[in-house]
Amino acid sequence: MHHRLLVRVLLLTLPVSALTVTTAADELDSPAGANVSLREAIRDTPSLGTVDFNSSLNGGTLTLTLGELSVISKTLTIDASSLSVGITLDGGGNPRILTVGSGTVNILGVRFTCGFAPADGGAIYAFSSSHLTLTSCTVTSNTSALGGGGLWLISPATRTITNTIVARNTSVDDADLSLQGATLTRAGANFIRSNDGNSSVFPAGNPNPNGDLVGTDAAPLNPRLSPLAFYGGTTESLHPLIGSPVINSGGATALATDQRGLTRTVGAATDIGSVETATPLTVTTALDENNGGLGLGTGDSLRECLSAVGTAGHISFAPGLNGQFIVLATGMMTVNGDKVFLDASSLASGVTVSGNSASRIFRLINNSTLALHSVHLNGGLHSGVAIG
Repeated sequence: MHHRLLVRVLLLTLPVSALTVTTAADELDSPAGANVSLREAIRDTPSLGTVDFNSSLNGGTLTLTLGELSVISKTLTIDASSLSVGITLDGGGNPRILTVGSGTVNILGVRFTCGFAPADGGAIYAFSSSHLTLTSCTVTSNTSALGGGGLWLISPATRTITNTIVARNTSVDDADLSLQGATLTRAGANFIRSNDGNSSVFPAGNPNPNGDLVGTDAAPLNPRLSPLAFYGGTTESLHPLIGSPVINSGGATALATDQRGLTRTVGAATDIGSVETATPLTVTTALDENNGGLGLGTGDSLRECLSAVGTAGHISFAPGLNGQFIVLATGMMTVNGDKVFLDASSLASGVTVSGNSASRIFRLINNSTLALHSVHLNGGLHSGVAIG
């Protein structure tokens, strides 16, 4: 007699404790396909799980096209801290970006921007039964029609904000952060443009006694950041301008590089935000001279500063150059493989660099980046063609 042994194999499907977002597209397939969106990862990750991001999304932007994201009735970590440049969630000017219902959500290294709510909470709305922690996040340029253009946090649940920027948000009341009786704990060094609606946790000061940089509704703190543009690296960023309060005001960080992939901590401390400012060189003379180094001749010229600036350079201009012309006397200036920011934002009338109708003004080679703020160019000439 032949006996056949039947073996039943029970396959147990264990819940996934971590899901990795692999696409910037906003999609909601059921089940998630080969590419996993953030929306799908939030839905499919079980309570106590973590959503992280594939390295290919480093510095990327995830624009919402299917409405706001929501986390309901579970504990979830959304963690972009492994990305040196982080990740941006863009509401596209239409939906609020995130609603936290009865769950607990920990978010690290995420930028929230361009969210809009027809009522409260342009970027994030946290219900009374929710718990929210933001670490090394940026909440900027969000809008609500009523209150809390950035964050709307309802009591009695607890929230924590650490090393985070909340600025440039707009609403009728409490433009940046509205507590609504919620318990909020702060840690590290935070930048809050206006403490309207949150002054009990963020008293005004630059810095305040807790080490945070905080303005008021009557006197909002200006972060002095450049327009969004390329200042080196593969993504657009906001570069601190000369005199920005975020420079050397950050807390401790484990990140070795900033959003552009450049050295993270330069100077006395880390800068708050995604860009680390290089120690600036200052142009002190309008003369176009080249004495072979700084500290020689009449002063430090723009040409000399460009030669000495290094791989990631920030060049400012002395107050005495306000409204002045720097006229090139020895031909065009070359930027060779460097990332240079010429920053005359501290001068009310800026500064003008002129080719004197005799030469091109700048030449960029070897993947250089040159950004200008309040620096005007005129009188450039190449091959008989004037360049403004």
